[in-house]
Amino acid sequence: MRIAALAIYSLAGDRRVVRFRPGLNIVTGWSGTGKSSLLDIAEFCLGRTHPSYPVGVLTEAVAWFAAELEHDGVVITIARPAPGSTFAGVHNAMIQFGASVDDVSFAELAANTDARNIRAELTRLLGIPANQVRPGTLGRPPLAATASQALLFCFQGQGEIANKALLFHRADDEEIEDAIRTTLPYFVGAVDVDTIALRQELDDRRRDLRRAEARLERARLGRSREVDGASALLTEAAILGLTDPGREYRGQDALAELVRVRDLNLDVPEAAEATPTDAVLGPLRERQRELTGQLAALEHRLAVLTRASAERAAYGDELDEQRRRLAAIGLIPDDPGGDEQPPCPLCGQSLNHDHAQIDAIRRDLSELNAQLGDLRGSQPAAADRRGLLEDAIVQLRTEQRVVTSDIDAAVRSSSEVAQSGDLRSRRAFLQGRLTEFLVSLPVEEDAVSTLEHEVRRLERETAELNELLNPSSFQERTESLLRVISEDVTTWARTLGLGYSEHGIHIDPTDLTVVADTRQGPVDLDRMGSAANIMGYHVTAHLALHKWFIEQERPVPSFIMLDQPSQVFFPDDVRRPEDEEISDEDRERVTALYALIRDIVAGLDDRLQVIVLDHANLNLDWFQEAVVSNWRHGEALVPEEWLDATEDRP
Repeated sequence: MRIAALAIYSLAGDRRVVRFRPGLNIVTGWSGTGKSSLLDIAEFCLGRTHPSYPVGVLTEAVAWFAAELEHDGVVITIARPAPGSTFAGVHNAMIQFGASVDDVSFAELAANTDARNIRAELTRLLGIPANQVRPGTLGRPPLAATASQALLFCFQGQGEIANKALLFHRADDEEIEDAIRTTLPYFVGAVDVDTIALRQELDDRRRDLRRAEARLERARLGRSREVDGASALLTEAAILGLTDPGREYRGQDALAELVRVRDLNLDVPEAAEATPTDAVLGPLRERQRELTGQLAALEHRLAVLTRASAERAAYGDELDEQRRRLAAIGLIPDDPGGDEQPPCPLCGQSLNHDHAQIDAIRRDLSELNAQLGDLRGSQPAAADRRGLLEDAIVQLRTEQRVVTSDIDAAVRSSSEVAQSGDLRSRRAFLQGRLTEFLVSLPVEEDAVSTLEHEVRRLERETAELNELLNPSSFQERTESLLRVISEDVTTWARTLGLGYSEHGIHIDPTDLTVVADTRQGPVDLDRMGSAANIMGYHVTAHLALHKWFIEQERPVPSFIMLDQPSQVFFPDDVRRPEDEEISDEDRERVTALYALIRDIVAGLDDRLQVIVLDHANLNLDWFQEAVVSNWRHGEALVPEEWLDATEDRP
């Protein structure tokens, strides 16, 4: 997808078209002629709600904006009505397939869609499938990779191209910075469509698991009350001589015994005497002591295992950080095998002989990777052991609570029998309580076991998906691909003679910046010194990304607009008389910058469209051939007669 033309329509219906070709396009001109506004117009036409061009000529003289796109041989025109000087959000839009801006007259401009649908249509055209790269959380909506994020790699505004604090377009907005960071792995190809689908499935499984766990907790709470009640009633029945005190009843057996006691004829001889209190309390108190000891032992084991897991995790994090730093500067080769002698990991030069120190470094790095693999491999097993211990502790605590309740019931029942002396009345009263208890039980007796089975199934499926979608593997793959992309950044930076280019350069996917890996430590973009360095790394990083996007057929538009890259030098061979002279060295550096862009575009067979908006106007044949508009001596984006017409309006 490239930009074939940008157009503006006057209030009177006149049309001004700026056309672009594949490859390198240069719009040159004096300050204030509207060069930078072309970037704002392009972004607005491609779905941005709030335009970013300044209040002035455009707000006074323009009624509609339009962009003509070319995608897979199809021409698409998108037009947007101007919002006026208030710059209120504009949602209306028009889209026509198979029509260029030359085919769309002012009278035919009419909204047939909105900005949201424009963004959705661009997403479809780019081939980005429905996805969710980040699930929604409390206070943060879900995020999908769409054309909106892809276009953030296609613009470098005048205030951005030499900005040391940010590398990407509009990254000074925290939400947009987060969107770039989150979707970058997808756009470089570290996360594929199948992986996105798996991540969505994992999110669904986690949600289902949370819901199932909540239902199970509620069911267990109800069953816990049932178990506690049934056990306490059986203990009272034992004290009253209605059931065997030496037998332990569980589950359905306990319910069956309660029914039997409820239906007993209290006048038969077998229920004539009460059971001595000690016969009931003795076994219960002994079991209570056993449970206390078992709980203490399990809780100690769990504490030891948790502490060990935390220490392993901290050690693993440190190992991973060291591995990441070493990998970022190329000390960990992507392919350690093969017959070719790998380059020196310190200086990048070829090694034609054995070097003991280099071999030692590689052995250490190999061991580091192996240790990381062992740590990651042990994490699931440790988690399983913790889960088993936690389940056992829950079961023991439940039984401990039941035993304590049984002891209380036995003491209470024994005391009541001793005080009343009327054994038959106490038994009859218990039968009434049994009737009330049994009636209150839920109909589905196997609800808890069904929910437990569902939770175990969801836990298993979630664990399997987690294993497939290891977050650290995403990060590693993203960093690996960006190291490959950054090789071009390093090469081109050396071509331009940028500071720190003698070191390895890489794009940092976490901090979204360019980093030089020096022997004194990493140097971020904001510490790279001159504006020429900052601008150079902005340009080379974006060109390297777009080269990768094109070669790997990633769903990103194949154009980039660069606004005022030469502002750090201010060259202008055809300049106003008051413009200051610049040094030959600066002119050479500007020439080198444009020559590099030209060569990169040519190397991609013009599949990358670069639109440069600049006041540089080098007196070189190849440069002048790339100029599509030269706005000087009265020429500008908005013709003077349009402004005259606005002044004549009442």
